[in-house]
Amino acid sequence: MMIKILKDKHKTVSIVGMAKNVGKTVTLNELINQGLYHSVALGITSIGRDGEEKDLVSNTEKPRIFVHCGTIITTAEKLLKKSSIKYEILYVMKNTTVLGRILIIRVLRNGYVDISGPANNKEISLASEIMHSYGADLVIIDGAIDRTSSASPAIAEAAVLSTGAAVSRNLSSLINETVYKTKLLSLEQIEDGNLRKKVYNILFDNKIAVINEQGLIEIINVKAAIGSAKKIATYIKENSILVIPGALTEMFLKNFSSYIGRKKIKIVVRDGTRIFVKSDRWLFYESIGIDIKVFDSIDIIAITVNPYSPKGYFFESKLIIDGLKKYIVDIPIIDVLKEEGYGY
Repeated sequence: MMIKILKDKHKTVSIVGMAKNVGKTVTLNELINQGLYHSVALGITSIGRDGEEKDLVSNTEKPRIFVHCGTIITTAEKLLKKSSIKYEILYVMKNTTVLGRILIIRVLRNGYVDISGPANNKEISLASEIMHSYGADLVIIDGAIDRTSSASPAIAEAAVLSTGAAVSRNLSSLINETVYKTKLLSLEQIEDGNLRKKVYNILFDNKIAVINEQGLIEIINVKAAIGSAKKIATYIKENSILVIPGALTEMFLKNFSSYIGRKKIKIVVRDGTRIFVKSDRWLFYESIGIDIKVFDSIDIIAITVNPYSPKGYFFESKLIIDGLKKYIVDIPIIDVLKEEGYGY
């Protein structure tokens, strides 16, 4: 059971999706049910919005979120008025959204609820801390579509990655893209203590900088990496370490690599959610000597699969699971609807 793995190791977990309709809400509901069965007090919030009857973009039906008495939830005030639960307000957060104040509540009567929490990582982290203070054993953060940032170690200790048929009509592409995303999110972090201290200070100051082979730091006076590849390249020597606090994009790497030639360097970003590079280009950059590392690796604690696509096609879940297991051997992979998988 996923809930046992999570409860024993972590206090905060995020659910992130490879695409829309890959089963994030189904995974959330399964964790809620397992939490009830195993007497795990849950806190729940979302980056984005979840729990509505229909997807607001595609107009397709979505599974509802059913919560139980005692669950602690962080969500917007206007959505609570549409819910079928009874609740008590525990805390009112300072930030507001288009859906009203963000409230932290305790469920007093079972029912369906829509969830839309704070929109930024700092507020999500604060909400998690508050839910823990009111008795939540495990806080679950439902990540928004195309917001894998919710998997960042800055807000969650671990992540569940949801994938499925909606990622691609081609089974091989579905498997390859999921394997690659798993690789990105769980990239090897730098371990050297002295280097970690230097990189931490650079990231904390939100500066782009180069650490040369002698360990000296040069701050580069640019606001962002994208659009500044040529200037950044002038600071690069063989075996340099380039630290980028923001996003590492395909466009930057394409331009940057053309300026530095075949110099062997490392690029360090905060975590794998900051990397936006296609899998085929990743292999190219590795081949020319660019080694991409992270300050913090993300603990992918499980992968869930949804074999059905709302566009009318599906794969046998066993085919997806077996295909992923050829490349991912140390992470449990499961179809939560069929309870079919390995590692449970």
